[in-house]
Amino acid sequence: MVSPLVSCVWLRQQLSQGLKNLRMIDGSWHMKSSGRNAKDDYNKQRINGAVFVDIDELSDHSTDIPHMLPSKDQFSEHIGKLGITNNHHVIVYEHNEEYGMFSSARLWWMFKAFGHSDISILDGGLSKWLAEDLPVSTDDPNSITPVNYNAIPREDLVKNMNEVIEALRKGDIQVVDARSDKRYHGTAPEPRPDLPSGHMKGSLNLPFYKLFNPETKTLASKQVIQEEFSHAGVDLNKPIIATCGSGVTACWIAFAASLLGKDIPVYDGSWTEYAQKGPQDTLHLGQL
Repeated sequence: MVSPLVSCVWLRQQLSQGLKNLRMIDGSWHMKSSGRNAKDDYNKQRINGAVFVDIDELSDHSTDIPHMLPSKDQFSEHIGKLGITNNHHVIVYEHNEEYGMFSSARLWWMFKAFGHSDISILDGGLSKWLAEDLPVSTDDPNSITPVNYNAIPREDLVKNMNEVIEALRKGDIQVVDARSDKRYHGTAPEPRPDLPSGHMKGSLNLPFYKLFNPETKTLASKQVIQEEFSHAGVDLNKPIIATCGSGVTACWIAFAASLLGKDIPVYDGSWTEYAQKGPQDTLHLGQL
């Protein structure tokens, strides 16, 4: 079993040994309002040998809810074309200067949801890698030889809206929202136009960035993570469903819980779906 979180020093050592079982993915993703293009950034510089995955491209295009999980076949074909097999140890990183990490947990969770056990996140991402003066490639990306990949869905790691509604009504499963406290309370707008802020009644709020060390922009210690869950009123001994704005930062709740030995599912549609389609009596909407 591989560690779900790896350091830049560890990765550099593995790469210097020329290990063939590693595959790296740049999973950077930015909100449209940022004006940044993650693929362009990847083309300019990357950890040598890394491939790029766009979570919007690798998603279910039959729905208007953003970057929903793709089908088993779509995931298998896409990942196989990147030269990744079921037996590879996959390291996901990203380039996010604000938090250090943002979208990489989404790809980590996607791989987990499709049965890939050897999947890790590079702690601190490319920002940390660059800060440690480690080498990057600025040449054109290498050509890739496609291979066979066979996704094996884990339905226990994915929840839909009806399951969340049931959890809220019964109160037997904790629904934990990773958005900022202001978006959760409805005092700050959602980044998506025409989507109200607010929250699901009965849910708990644990902003994803509280799971990070704000000085190093790396993941917080296990002790701090446990304390943040506790401060948010989350009982790790009881069932949990993670949610957020559109299923990206919720995956940090799942990732942090996994470090503490607990597998929890993510509500894929999250607030973007629920605010539009959820029962009105379960919604607390802001007045913005």
